[in-house]
Amino acid sequence: MKDLFTKTVFQPSKAMEFDQRLIGYDSNPILVIDNFLQDPNAVQSIAARGKFTPVESDLYPGSRLALSNAAWADCARFMNTQLCNIFFAGVATKLTSCFAALSLSSLPADKAYPVQRIPHFDTVNTNQLALVCYLSNSTGFGGTSFYRHIATGYESICQDRASLYRRALRRDASLHGLPEKSYISGSTPMFEQTATIKYKFNRAVIYRSHMLHSGDINGDHSNHPAKGRLTANGFIRVE
Repeated sequence: MKDLFTKTVFQPSKAMEFDQRLIGYDSNPILVIDNFLQDPNAVQSIAARGKFTPVESDLYPGSRLALSNAAWADCARFMNTQLCNIFFAGVATKLTSCFAALSLSSLPADKAYPVQRIPHFDTVNTNQLALVCYLSNSTGFGGTSFYRHIATGYESICQDRASLYRRALRRDASLHGLPEKSYISGSTPMFEQTATIKYKFNRAVIYRSHMLHSGDINGDHSNHPAKGRLTANGFIRVE
C-alpha cells in the first residue's frame, strides 16, 4: 500500500493555481494551491480500500492511514524553488518529505480532549512546513483556520515561546474554564481567528508547522473515506 501511494498517486498537477497570502500581525506566509494533485480521484479510490485506524501517537482527532514518508517527494521537488522562496527567503535549497498520511477527522467533539478543541502547533521547528490537501467532494466540510493566542499575542510557537505559552494556557483555563465541547470555529475569549481557508476538493494549504492552526471540523464525523472529511497530510523539512 505504501509503495503504491509513493510511486503512482501523489503526482503534482501541471495545472496548479497558486495563491500566496500573508496573514496575521506577523504576516506569516501561507500558500493555497487549487488543482493540486494530478489525479485526486485515484487517492480517493485507494483510500476507500485502505484501513484507517484511530491515532494514538499524537492528538489528531480521528483516524489515519499511514503512508511512506516519501509520498510527497515528487510534489516537494516540483515546488522546491517556490516553497524555498516563499517560506525561507530563498536561503534553503532543498526540501524533503518527512511525513505522509491520509486522515479522517472522525472523532466527535464531545469525545475529544480539551486540547483537541483549541488551536495547536505541530512542532517548534521553524524549518518544517505542513501540507494539507482536501480530498472530499462534499462542500459541507470546513477548511483550515489560523489563530492568535490573545493573552500572549503569539501566532506561532517556536522553542523560545513554548514554555511561556503552555503556562499561559493554564492561566486561561483558570480564567475562562475549559473549551466548550465543540471544535473551535472562529474567535473565542482565548483565541482570535486571523484567517480561514475554505475546504475545496483538490485544494492544498501549505504553512509553517509552528503556526497556531486548527481544522474547521464540522459536517459528518464519518470514519468512511467516501463520507468523512478526508485529507492528505504531510510535513516537509529543509534538509
